Amino acid sequence: MSAQNINAQRIWNSLMEMGGIGATDAGGCCRLALTELDRQGATSS
Repeated sequence: MSAQNINAQRIWNSLMEMGGIGATDAGGCCRLALTELDRQGATSS
């Protein structure tokens, strides 16, 4: 089995991008299924 490289910055950036889609004022996020925000989350990155 070969060693795998993990790009921590890329993972962090992806998580921050996903967290911004449907972000709430309380610091969470809300992406209800089959909504425009759900579609955006599925196609981001």
